Amino acid sequence: MHRSQFSARERRQRSRLAQVVHAARFLRGTLTVRNVRCGKPGCHCARGELHACLYLVRRHGGKLRQMFVPRQWEERVRQAVENQQEMEKLIEELSDGEWKRLQERKE
Repeated sequence: MHRSQFSARERRQRSRLAQVVHAARFLRGTLTVRNVRCGKPGCHCARGELHACLYLVRRHGGKLRQMFVPRQWEERVRQAVENQQEMEKLIEELSDGEWKRLQERKE
């Protein structure tokens, strides 16, 4: 199927998907905040004011894996996770369009 045969919406989706794949980082996972104690006796967390720490959580090899995300990497990791989610959404929308074409027996 030639690009010109796609609807304008589908061409935009495909273009955006290509941009994300070629120009951005992407990372499958979920970000979660955990409140933890650091263990230092004089720290405010010893009095109950816990530290908020960011973790990346994902399944790998059938097991749940977690990785601490340092503050200096937080924006990079957040953007990579968002890019992955955007790619998955675009792929799902494109797949739905192809499904409909098959149902209608169109090329």
